[in-house]
Amino acid sequence: MNQIVAGLKKELLYSWRSLRFMAIVLVFLGNALFYPLMCGLMSSLGDMEMADMGAMGDLDAMLAMYRGEQGLYMSMVSFVSFAGLGGIIIMILLSQAAGGEQKKRSIIVPQVAGLSPMGYILPKFILYPPLVFIMTVLSAFLTNAACQLFIKVSYPVEVVWVMGILTGVSLMFTVCLYMFLGISLVQPGLSVIYVVVADTVFSMVIAGFFFVNKYTPWNLTDMAVIAITNHSEERDVFSGIGYSNIAVTVMITLFLCVLLMLGALFSIVAKRTDNTADEVY
Repeated sequence: MNQIVAGLKKELLYSWRSLRFMAIVLVFLGNALFYPLMCGLMSSLGDMEMADMGAMGDLDAMLAMYRGEQGLYMSMVSFVSFAGLGGIIIMILLSQAAGGEQKKRSIIVPQVAGLSPMGYILPKFILYPPLVFIMTVLSAFLTNAACQLFIKVSYPVEVVWVMGILTGVSLMFTVCLYMFLGISLVQPGLSVIYVVVADTVFSMVIAGFFFVNKYTPWNLTDMAVIAITNHSEERDVFSGIGYSNIAVTVMITLFLCVLLMLGALFSIVAKRTDNTADEVY
């Protein structure tokens, strides 16, 4: 336990000094505010232009996507879709924690810091994936509040909870997969590409060849979009996805996150070397 606490202090201290936390917060803040603000500005500018020119028709139809329920729907779908790009940005920000500290085939950094492999690995998985999950859920509510402010409409709390939790768990899995690959391969830069390729390939293979459209981490954002669409079309939020489907998919994803953590721990133990051996005098 002392090793894990020491590891957490190390990660917190480094993240604070390197402004890693601040950068992650800014990523989520920008995502939460960008589309609602753009919709509000486009709608206001369009109204002003039509008032000056007396124009309607095509311009009014074009601007309809930024107004009311349509603007709200587009803002929320944009938030969920950002999980892909947002995941890449977060992975880059976490590159130092995901293998960037290690020297190839050794764990000199944790050994010098007096940390065991468990004290080195567990704090990373205890800190960063839950942080990403919490920030995702909070930014979902911020997006909804921004829609109310700029577009004058918003979703019920139930929809926002579902959207935030599903998107948050999806991003948490992405971070765990990245940290596993980065720490195991000691290639945090290339691991970003590996995760993006794996995400694309696995989602296509599972859906296209095995016709599995549930119970996998790659279905979480799809279910979030379905929940948003259901409410926009005045259907039950859980229509087509169901409580049990969501619960099982989330539990499977969390189980995979634990396996990835254990895999990263095993890779560190397997690579551990005695850096004092074979010294040259």
